[in-house]
Amino acid sequence: MTVRKAESHLQAKRERPRPKRSFGQNFLVHAPTVRTIAGFVQVPESRTIVELGVGRGALTSALAERAGHDGRVIGFEIDRELVKWLEQEKILAENTELRYGDMLDISFRELSVETGGPLVIAGNLPYNISSQVVMKLIEEKDVLQQAVLMFQKEVAERLVAGPGSKKYGILSVLAGQCFQMKKLMDVPPGLFSPRPKVVSSVVEIKPVSVKIHTGNRNIFRLVVKQAFSKRRKTVRNALAQLYSSCPQMLDQALESAEIDHRWRAEMISIEKFSLLARHSEECLNKKPETS
Repeated sequence: MTVRKAESHLQAKRERPRPKRSFGQNFLVHAPTVRTIAGFVQVPESRTIVELGVGRGALTSALAERAGHDGRVIGFEIDRELVKWLEQEKILAENTELRYGDMLDISFRELSVETGGPLVIAGNLPYNISSQVVMKLIEEKDVLQQAVLMFQKEVAERLVAGPGSKKYGILSVLAGQCFQMKKLMDVPPGLFSPRPKVVSSVVEIKPVSVKIHTGNRNIFRLVVKQAFSKRRKTVRNALAQLYSSCPQMLDQALESAEIDHRWRAEMISIEKFSLLARHSEECLNKKPETS
């Protein structure tokens, strides 16, 4: 089914599942924007595009066209009522495989094995779980080729923020350590149904070309989370409790990472956080990771 035909289905005045607030559903209904987003997606050698959150199928249909007749889209949708409606009304193209499931429960590694290569992922993410999706991508970063995802603008700005910005934080550092991220476009509320209260942004996520070595991953996360948990304090004061069993090593680690103890967390680059974590392993390797 073509994008135009899918759009006509969406505009038809007939019985269809209503958006559910519990699933954070805001359907993108502006056809030109749908096509623009699909155009950002780079079809992989496996000719398979994975969509997180099929919704009413507008973006899915555009992705199916993008994949071509020799490609396919695997779309995941958690709303059983929507899945049933999509199947009954035959909204989706023949080269689309609709799967019921929670995007947070998907094993991207298993999906990569199934499709025969690194994954290209697209989707309009529910605002309430978008950060969790990013953390899931971080955990399975080795199988990702590209992701083109829609976020609340505030989250998108946190993702792409750099040191010195007030928006720079835990998500910026943890995602930036393994991904290069670029905001592609903003999408105003009026292009959705129902209309959200905030602007959305589309972000492209790709693996970094040069990896930043963090050493022990759990220690890196622990240090970053603790530093930003008290972002108004200097980094030395923010980390003092974490290094309570070896306070002298905190000063040594800061000096070795060339971090001024008077800086706040938002001034520290990913590279310096990495150095700080690696120089802290002797002190922190027995501490459990905190959530």
